[in-house]
Amino acid sequence: MRDDRDDTRPPSDGWLAARALGLDDDPARAAALERAVRAAGGLARLARLGPTAVAGPTAAGEPRAPLPDEPPPDAPPVDTLPADALHRVAAAVELGRRALRAPLTRERAVRGVEDLEPFLNGWFAGCTKEVFLVVLLDAKNRPLRAERVSEGCLTWAVVHPREVYGPAVREAAGAIVVAHNHPSGDPEPSRQDLEVTERLVRVGELLGIPLLDHVIVGRGRCLSLRARGHLSGRGD
Repeated sequence: MRDDRDDTRPPSDGWLAARALGLDDDPARAAALERAVRAAGGLARLARLGPTAVAGPTAAGEPRAPLPDEPPPDAPPVDTLPADALHRVAAAVELGRRALRAPLTRERAVRGVEDLEPFLNGWFAGCTKEVFLVVLLDAKNRPLRAERVSEGCLTWAVVHPREVYGPAVREAAGAIVVAHNHPSGDPEPSRQDLEVTERLVRVGELLGIPLLDHVIVGRGRCLSLRARGHLSGRGD
């Protein structure tokens, strides 16, 4: 596929997708893929959906949404695109997103939300449902790893203290930080957020694994419930 773009303009979603799938040498198929990406809502929507929610069979063999590659009436004949073309494009987008995520390293202790904010913003980027995450810390508050606890609907991820503290107990963590996202983009805590936080604080006190913070991730912004005073004096 010859790139006829004006060099001063960024490449189109379809051109990048064709390049990623190796279709840039076949103008007709590349054009069909560009139409498919556009019909699917563009790369931004594919990024939000993720590679498991677009075209291509599921692990259980269930069909997914059909590939929108029907050419316009005046388009030249073209071989059908691979059945999993959009699935492969979404996978490539996901790889790129993961490459941009800030790593969770043990090099420095977590002293505040700013130490985890780059990691959390990258981790939750593109999530369309509420996801609850626990970050395990060692005795010096250095990160061990992060684990997804639950994934909910558009409004709330169902969280049980057993699921949150299970990994911490198994790995003898010294403390934890929990985080979840608000797909609406507004990180202001709900009443349910505060209730869950209080319940996790009580369980942590019983187990001797304090909850250091509950971070809510919005659109490019992290809100610390500790900084808001909801965990004052806890786990210090």
